[in-house]
Amino acid sequence: MQKLIELFWAIACRKSGPEVVPKSLFLAQVTGAAYLIVQIPLLLRQQVPYQSLVVSTIGDLLILCAFTWLLLRLTGKSERLMQTLTALFGVGVLISIVAIPVGFMMYALSETDIFILPFLALLGILIWSVLAAGHIFACALSRAPLEGIVIALFYYVINYQLIQFLL
Repeated sequence: MQKLIELFWAIACRKSGPEVVPKSLFLAQVTGAAYLIVQIPLLLRQQVPYQSLVVSTIGDLLILCAFTWLLLRLTGKSERLMQTLTALFGVGVLISIVAIPVGFMMYALSETDIFILPFLALLGILIWSVLAAGHIFACALSRAPLEGIVIALFYYVINYQLIQFLL
C-alpha cells in the first residue's frame, strides 16, 4: 500500500508519469472506488442533497473515464488507458485527502476574517490538481507539459458543465 501511495505521490509531484503505474484492471477498479469515496466528504461539506451527491460523484467518475478514453482513442494511444485512468484516480485520491480538511476549515471559518487562508489553500490545491492531471495527460499522450495543462483545464470545464447540466 505504501508503495502505491509513494507512486501516486511521485506522479502528483510530476516526478513520474502514468507509464510507471502497473497495468492492472483490479488496481484501476480499486483506485476508481477510492476516488469515488473521497469525493463524498468534499460534497458533504457543501451540504448537497443525496441525489446531487450521487450524480456528482458517479458523474465525475464517468466523465473522467469517457474523456480519457476518447482523448487516448483519438490520439492513437488507447493502450495507455488503464494506466492513465489509474494514475488520474490515484492522484485524485491523494489530492482530495489533502483538500478535505482544508475544505472543512474553509466551511468552519466562513463567517470569520481568516476565511481567506483556507480559501487560498484550496485554490492552491485546485492549481496542483490541474498541474498533476495535465502532467498525466501530457505523459500519456507524449505531448508537451503545456498541452497537458490545456487538456486538463478543458477537462475541468467540460466536467463542471456536464455535472451542472445533470444536476
